[in-house]
Amino acid sequence: MSELAEEKKDTLAFHEFEVKFRIDEKLLNDWKHLLRKYAEENPDNYKDFVYVDSDDIYYTKESSDPSIDYEFVRYRFSDDKKDKRAELTTKKKLKDANNIIRIEHNVRVDKNDRDTIEGFITTGLGYEYNFKITKFVSIYIFKDATLPFYTVTDEKGKRDAFVEIEVDERLLHSITEKDAWDIVDKYEKLLAPLGITPRNRLRKSLFEMYKK
Repeated sequence: MSELAEEKKDTLAFHEFEVKFRIDEKLLNDWKHLLRKYAEENPDNYKDFVYVDSDDIYYTKESSDPSIDYEFVRYRFSDDKKDKRAELTTKKKLKDANNIIRIEHNVRVDKNDRDTIEGFITTGLGYEYNFKITKFVSIYIFKDATLPFYTVTDEKGKRDAFVEIEVDERLLHSITEKDAWDIVDKYEKLLAPLGITPRNRLRKSLFEMYKK
């Protein structure tokens, strides 16, 4: 095998690489302060700051085969007039206990109505409605990673807050797992005053927290 082929094999194309933390919602301004300061000191890495909201509906298969089927299909959409982005996402674990590195595929479905999309997921793919959450998200976007701070409200009205460090998905096409961990480590050190440390990484995904 050539060195080029070996290098390609070791990258994380079409994967998700993220760590997640539970956080006190009151720390939002402190989180913004730390990342704003980092952005000012590293303008070449800074891309944008955005605020979005979305409804996320998760669909599952009762008799799914983990070797074939995705863990779930997520339908994400927003009623925000400024951002009508809608997206279908599928994810699959590489290891049962690992939610940090997962296979992920995203498909934009903005131009399709909800009935069509939901019919495709249920009738077409054989998945069934499981649960819905609503998210309000503040996002710092850098060239090497995306860092959201968001609240999640479930169908019973219970609200929690989370922070993530997600390595840029396009960058994963050209870097190794070690490179990805270096990026995560950098931002964990930056946010450590807020309790964002390796010890506090959550083992469960949002899907595992809220699924019925």
